Amino acid sequence: MALFKAFFGGGGGGVSDLNSFDTDDLDEGVVNLYFTNARADARADSRISAAIGVTVQAFNAFLSALAGLGGTGIVVKTGAGTSATRSLTAPAAGFTIGNPDGVAGNPLFALSDDLAALEGMASTGLVSRTAANTYAQRTLAVVGTNASWANAAGIAGDPTLTLTYREVLTANRTYYVRTDGSDSNTGLVDSAGGAFLTPQKAVDVVSTLDISTFTATVQIRDGTYTAPVLLKDPVGSGSCILQGNTTAPANVLISITSSDILAGAVNAFASRKWSVTGVKVQTTTAGNGVFVPAGSILSLEKVDYGACATFHMWAREGGVLYVKDSYAVTGAAAGHRRATGGARIVVTTGRTITFTGTQAYSSSFANISLTSYLEDFGNTYTGGTITGSRYTAASNSVINTNGGGANYFPGDAAGTSVTGGQYI
Repeated sequence: MALFKAFFGGGGGGVSDLNSFDTDDLDEGVVNLYFTNARADARADSRISAAIGVTVQAFNAFLSALAGLGGTGIVVKTGAGTSATRSLTAPAAGFTIGNPDGVAGNPLFALSDDLAALEGMASTGLVSRTAANTYAQRTLAVVGTNASWANAAGIAGDPTLTLTYREVLTANRTYYVRTDGSDSNTGLVDSAGGAFLTPQKAVDVVSTLDISTFTATVQIRDGTYTAPVLLKDPVGSGSCILQGNTTAPANVLISITSSDILAGAVNAFASRKWSVTGVKVQTTTAGNGVFVPAGSILSLEKVDYGACATFHMWAREGGVLYVKDSYAVTGAAAGHRRATGGARIVVTTGRTITFTGTQAYSSSFANISLTSYLEDFGNTYTGGTITGSRYTAASNSVINTNGGGANYFPGDAAGTSVTGGQYI
């Protein structure tokens, strides 16, 4: 009755006060249902149809931190329930970063400075920094002939330096050359299995030595050799000999075919230690028996001069030629002796020069010009039938026979002295 009064009033027309009552205390009828707390909770759950952790995310401190971020950029988790925004930072040099915070798109890394210069190199090999942000490809090199690099650019592996030292002789040495030899041999044994095939190979090997005070000899056995010989000096104060058959020089024939008038069967290019003996020289088409150019000094002994297209012997541009023994001339040439450009030819006294057959010299037997010098006196010329001018002394050159007379040299025509040339 108290509840009724409270709800409808106390009969005096007052309004009921339900503030002090819980609706769960009200009796329910069949038709009219009262709004209760339990019924409200159940009604709300049925309407939402959500399950925490299944269809609805449970509260998460990290997600709450993300929601609370105020700036822009790359997001990182800095701890339990904490996060922050970051921006990529490039070093002072080497590369740059475009869009470093990722706001406008993906961050873009690009090489710069030295790294960009290295990346831009197109060639291969060792790299040298030549200036700020500038590089160049390099290859190791050597100066001279006593060292060499393998893999000098470093492409196939580490560069390797090989040093070449000269062998120093402690005694005289002989290298042998035979027509049945091989340039793959050592040259130190006088047999088919030990000797070289070509005189040039032997000369090349001698030129690599330090001969000290000793003598290196290239001994050429009988036969015909068709390649020219280019004499080269070794190191040392000793001497070198190119030697054939000193008893029968014609048995060792050096015969070449050339289109160069300055070529020679024997060439003394810049050599000063060699003497030649016991060989026969001849040339076809062009070329000289013996050629001594600028700066060279050569000694000749028992040499047989066969037919030569140019001269039997030619010294030029300061070259010096010494004839130190008797010899034979078995074939003709344009001239027997030629000296030009300040060259010198000296024939030591007491020699016999023997000719065979008929030989015609179209350029004089001795042709000396351009301030050159020929010294020949006290020698004997014998045999053969020699035609042509005996000598030509021209352009301030001197032929010194020490008073041998106008007919000292062989020939059937008088010699001439022109443009300051002297014959004495």
